[in-house]
Amino acid sequence: MERHKIIKHLGSTGFVYLAHDTQLERDVAIKRLSSEANTKQTELKQQLLTEAKLLAGLKHPSIVSIYDVIETATGGDIIMEFVEGDTLENVVNKRPLELKSFLYVAAQLLSAIATAHEHGILHCDLKPSNIMLLELNRSRYKTTVLDFGMPLSQDQTSDSKSSTQQIVGSIHFIAPEVIESNTTTEASDIYSIGCLLYYALTGKFPFAGESPVVIMAAHMRNDFIPIQQLVPALPSSLCQWLEAHLHYKQDDRVGSCRESLDALMLLEGIEGLEAISEICNDNNFEELIQDSLSSSKKSNITLSAKQQEEFEKSKKPSPSATPQDMVPMSDRINQVRPQDMW
Repeated sequence: MERHKIIKHLGSTGFVYLAHDTQLERDVAIKRLSSEANTKQTELKQQLLTEAKLLAGLKHPSIVSIYDVIETATGGDIIMEFVEGDTLENVVNKRPLELKSFLYVAAQLLSAIATAHEHGILHCDLKPSNIMLLELNRSRYKTTVLDFGMPLSQDQTSDSKSSTQQIVGSIHFIAPEVIESNTTTEASDIYSIGCLLYYALTGKFPFAGESPVVIMAAHMRNDFIPIQQLVPALPSSLCQWLEAHLHYKQDDRVGSCRESLDALMLLEGIEGLEAISEICNDNNFEELIQDSLSSSKKSNITLSAKQQEEFEKSKKPSPSATPQDMVPMSDRINQVRPQDMW
């Protein structure tokens, strides 16, 4: 019997599937690699498989979990966590995030990318469709980052297309240095985060235009409308903090995602920051998320006192259980975006 039973396609591409793991009885997402046999495809397939293996050792409550990588003679599958909810893109298309929701999403996003950067992994394709939001309660969203260095756009699968066409999928969120020299660094991800946060609060792209070329030119000129002009009610300190991610020069941007998260938590006069302080500690944050998920899915089952006691005991880890060691990835500095893969 086949372990992973395909249920349906996910998203707009034909490369990602919802499947059911018949052994562990859980739903998973499967990314199926191209089976083309030319040299470039083979090299890129190996690049993507290596990236997936590295990510499998990266543990964070806001980074999608990779369960397995299966290599075959004709291609390969990446078996990963199936993330419920909706994309940031779809949520913001209905209406921009309110301030409390924004703070919760921003802190989780920064914490996730900070952890990846601290282990030598860049994302390289941050955009609203790669951020999943699951509504919990009290305007809270569980935020999950997808697709580290794994762009899925079919627009990126042809060798004959120009570099302009190859970056159309992320054109509103791509850093000037990537446009100019295809150079990706931590600062490039930070710039993309700034674009994402601007979009989440306003529903508008900071750099817009009628064509990809015009949009790229706006990035190069650093031509965007100050966010407080679009949302006057926002605190000035928050606007200044956000726009620090959007500077043209890499050295002028906020130094790191961890530094950005710390600065966010120190902003004064912003209601709701205290409620997300747990996110600065990844261990506390994971417990917070689980508590929120539990409270958002309460049932009407009533336990007896004895049953409640047994249930509480069952939640405690055994003395022999220890956290899995993080796979060291500090040597992985130079990143190559594995295009033409899907």
